[in-house]
Amino acid sequence: MHILNRVLVRIYNGCNCLCDEICSRDEAIRAARSWAETETEDYYPRVFDWRETDTAGGWKDQYPENVLLSKENINVFVGELEAALEDQLNEVNYHLDEVCKVSSDIKELVDLEYNNHSAPVWHLLQLSELMNGTYTCDSGFYDTDSYTARITRETINSVKESPDDWALVMFDYHY
Repeated sequence: MHILNRVLVRIYNGCNCLCDEICSRDEAIRAARSWAETETEDYYPRVFDWRETDTAGGWKDQYPENVLLSKENINVFVGELEAALEDQLNEVNYHLDEVCKVSSDIKELVDLEYNNHSAPVWHLLQLSELMNGTYTCDSGFYDTDSYTARITRETINSVKESPDDWALVMFDYHY
């Protein structure tokens, strides 16, 4: 299964920048792609067993260049973050619905698991990991600045407040 993963990178961050503010566009793109790859490589094989990082892989028609710079079009950039948030919320709701098919009472779920082995433990784990910001194959997003896979309105607002500082790198993950 191939999954589009969006990796948020802060390019300019005071003295800890990947690329100084006068670097070329190509240098900024290379730096963002390299940083996104480096910051996510330790997630092999938990998040991916194979990935395409030079392009967006199966999404290269949609993203001919797999790095978006927020300063070039903040509206498109924020739209991508909103899409990532929506994807995550859909995953959260899917796992929540699967858990609630059995029970919405956590004590009952525990009792069922230990007595009948019928509680949806796997869905509960997935739900917990998504809500906790644990980077998984289903999160579809990773923020290298905050070291979390959880995207929030605060994340989006941070990008809006400093639109010159961010890149979003699209990787094709296989799991």
